[in-house]
Formats: sequence, structure tokens, C-alpha cells
Amino acid sequence: MTTPLIVCQVQATGQEPAPLLIDGTHRLYCAWREHVPRLPAYLLTTAETREIQTPR
Repeated sequence: MTTPLIVCQVQATGQEPAPLLIDGTHRLYCAWREHVPRLPAYLLTTAETREIQTPR
């Protein structure tokens, strides 16, 4: 498993940013089944997360 997971940081008003997995759920599940202790991941900053969000 070499493709990194993609994790963004969502932040509610007045709260600390919280991680949210946005790509790689299947890879995470497979790793869990195979007892893989670590996976590569790319953590988006809060600013990068805002750039990719779609307005509601």
C-alpha cells in the first residue's frame, strides 16, 4: 500500500481543527484487516481544506 490516504482538517467556529479522512477508506479497511500498523497519509492544512470545499 503505497498510495497515501488524504486527510483534511475541518474546523467548526471556535473549535480546534479535527481530522477527516476524505480519500482512502478502502485502503484503511484493508490495512486494518491485514494488521498493518501504519499507512502513509497526506494531511491537508486548514487553509488547503478550505480551498477544496464546495459552498453549501
